[in-house]
Amino acid sequence: MAEPEKFRTCQFCGAKVKLENMLEHKTEVHHRELRLSEAGAMAEDEVHAACDKAAELMMAGDPKKAVKLFENVLKVDPENFGAWHDMGLALADLGRDKEALNSFNRCIELNPNFARAWLSKGNFLHRVERKEDEAVKCYEEAIKRGPRIPQAWYNIGAIHAAKKNYDEALRCFDESTKLDEKYCPPWAAKAVVLMRCGKKEEGEECLRKAYELDPELAEDLTMMPLTPKIPDEVKKIMAENQELKSFIDCLCGWVTLLHENLILLKKLTDLIEEERELKKRLSYYEG
Repeated sequence: MAEPEKFRTCQFCGAKVKLENMLEHKTEVHHRELRLSEAGAMAEDEVHAACDKAAELMMAGDPKKAVKLFENVLKVDPENFGAWHDMGLALADLGRDKEALNSFNRCIELNPNFARAWLSKGNFLHRVERKEDEAVKCYEEAIKRGPRIPQAWYNIGAIHAAKKNYDEALRCFDESTKLDEKYCPPWAAKAVVLMRCGKKEEGEECLRKAYELDPELAEDLTMMPLTPKIPDEVKKIMAENQELKSFIDCLCGWVTLLHENLILLKKLTDLIEEERELKKRLSYYEG
């Protein structure tokens, strides 16, 4: 059952307004009264509700409205470091790069221990401004202040991989997967680096792990389809049956097969063999 919407009576005009819209209402309709009113004219839960709504707008793909709402929040709560951070993300989505960086910096000034802000600033410096060395420093600050951030280790590793510092890249990817073994990007990146280093089997195992976690993302990150790993039982049947071998070779050529698919394939080959054995017996009796 959906939670009932909360309404609040505006202290300036007496209108009934949804809690999540109260901040907008006051800043848009009563901006003068709000400036002149006593501290506390804006209730804390109104600010929280406005931040939640802005985050929803970002998720819905409307960063422009989200920025406007964050600006309203910061008018009444200028030290809200979370709002500065999230507004930076929205500004970056809009391509307002200088303002985005200023927002991240303001967030860090207000709360230097907010690891997510260091991560976001690092991402901005890395992907937008191409300042890898500065980005690495931000990622290191994120790790120092929030040690369980696998994204920071992965991003440092990606920068080292681009510079062909493969040993350091692999170390960073391993640190990332230690923190979260279900985080797909470092597995995919490790697969690429290992294959570049000539370690094909190790690379394929990492690629297989990445595909198990997120097939679409794994292929996007590596630009490589997964080479099927055919179980030994299926190989034995294929060696004895050229027709079946040709069929499986063709199938492997255009379908990405994960381990679960190969288990089904084994069952399929067993059924095919059972059917052929049955036909042989029937032909014997019919003959």
